[in-house]
Amino acid sequence: MLVRRVLIARGRPARRAASARRADVVIIGAGTLGADRRHVWTAEEIFPDLADEYRQLRTALGKHGPPLNVIVSGNGHLDLDLPVFASGKVPVLIVTTTTGARQLRKQKASAAVQIRAVRSVGTIMRASSIINQVRRVNAGKLILVEGGPRLLRDFYAEKILDEQFLTLAPQIAGRQIDDQQFSLVMGQMFAPRTPVWGTLVDLRRGGSHLCNATRPDHIHGGDRRHVA
Repeated sequence: MLVRRVLIARGRPARRAASARRADVVIIGAGTLGADRRHVWTAEEIFPDLADEYRQLRTALGKHGPPLNVIVSGNGHLDLDLPVFASGKVPVLIVTTTTGARQLRKQKASAAVQIRAVRSVGTIMRASSIINQVRRVNAGKLILVEGGPRLLRDFYAEKILDEQFLTLAPQIAGRQIDDQQFSLVMGQMFAPRTPVWGTLVDLRRGGSHLCNATRPDHIHGGDRRHVA
């Protein structure tokens, strides 16, 4: 029996497109959308140079049409005139709170957009609740998460992610003290008490970039609590 897989991909456009080309669903946080307001999450949009090849590959994989784009917003402060909602290029599911749903329904949404409210604590929604809503709309088996640090926090904390794709670049950016720069995960401290370990399953080089795939140890019962 095939098991639904939940992946995350962060890094170079080509690597993200390679993940999106196979995905049935792409989950995006409102913050990620706010940082790239004109974007639509398909492999063709991420890496236009290979648009025809990606379409052919999706057809060969038995995937008909673009992936469902899922936008997660706690407060419902989204502009439904943005391309991801209004272009008709992709089906869209907005997962939000009851308050967020009321806010969104003040706007006119296109026929391609569905709005679903889930239980929440304030504006915080459980990752499992988001996945449950996705399953009601799309029966696909591969879900790609391109959320920001707060959305990823919940997927890691609830042990829902099955695999992580991360690109490392040979660049030292640096940071200032208290500069409020985002990290991969924010809002919850895992280490040292409950660190999230992973096992390397794939490693590739693209120019000077290193693309790696890791699988969280909870997938196969790994336990590294005693590793120094």
